[in-house]
Amino acid sequence: IYINATVLLSSAVAAVVLVTASVSLTAWVAMATWAHIFPEGSTYLWRDQYFQRLWPPGHLLMVGTGWILIKAIPSIMGAAAISLYFGYRPKTDVVDINKAIAESLIWGLSFVLIWQSVLTLIEFKQVSARLEATF
Repeated sequence: IYINATVLLSSAVAAVVLVTASVSLTAWVAMATWAHIFPEGSTYLWRDQYFQRLWPPGHLLMVGTGWILIKAIPSIMGAAAISLYFGYRPKTDVVDINKAIAESLIWGLSFVLIWQSVLTLIEFKQVSARLEATF
């Protein structure tokens, strides 16, 4: 149980760091794009509009946090479980170790990509339906 808990905890910490980095990088790229398209415009105007839409006043979490959690938590848990499965299988030599590492990477990444792709399609359908109703 010690190894399982450590793997899951380190995966959860890595997920938080990666999601935070992704959200920050997305904001920076959006600002850089704004500055490139509207060089005469102020980045302060962009910042006010961007964060007002992303994190409306009175909301505890930013818009879309639910989708981020629905994507990130099962992805991390699934990849960690797959890695533990291949890690716990018996190994007799270094070839078995290398094979287990390769299989855990292939199956773990495949799981994450499939999960993210399916949820992205569902999210797009729901968000686009809501946007069509708005306009």
